[in-house]
Amino acid sequence: MTLDADSITRPPLPEPGSPAARPGPVRAGALLRRVAGDQAHERVFRALAFGFLPAGAMFGLLAAPGAAEQADRWPPGWTEAAFLLGVAPSLVLGACAFLLRISSLRLIARVAVGGVLVVLASIPFCALPSPASNGQAWFLGVCGLGLIATALAMRPGTAVLTQLLGAMLIGVARQATDHT
Repeated sequence: MTLDADSITRPPLPEPGSPAARPGPVRAGALLRRVAGDQAHERVFRALAFGFLPAGAMFGLLAAPGAAEQADRWPPGWTEAAFLLGVAPSLVLGACAFLLRISSLRLIARVAVGGVLVVLASIPFCALPSPASNGQAWFLGVCGLGLIATALAMRPGTAVLTQLLGAMLIGVARQATDHT
């Protein structure tokens, strides 16, 4: 038996509006690809970005008591600005992980990294002398969150250099707050 183009019959298309024309249920795999992306690297990127939402909330909640205790060591508004620059971008990154394009998420991650570096660089200049010095600056316990975002924001070589810069700024900030 030979098959030729005339002997193959295709089933007729269903009429529009008929039950056969309605799409079937969406499978979980198709829904996941639609939300998280078609390619594996995009899904991994989005999952990592999403992790910044609970991490940012936890870091912020854990840092709040220390920030309140050390309010006298910082100029007015510095603590709020440090939270805004150091913690808020991580929360936004996590909240938007499945809503924005990867390029937009990279931009938010760069803002998170830049914000942490700016706050770290400001610590030696903003720390006020305090008679009851109570340990290290509270922000030093939070800065790791933004520095981890280098993995999402930059290429590996730039990320390593940024991590080294962050470590240097942490060392300078520790020295500066030890003497206040």
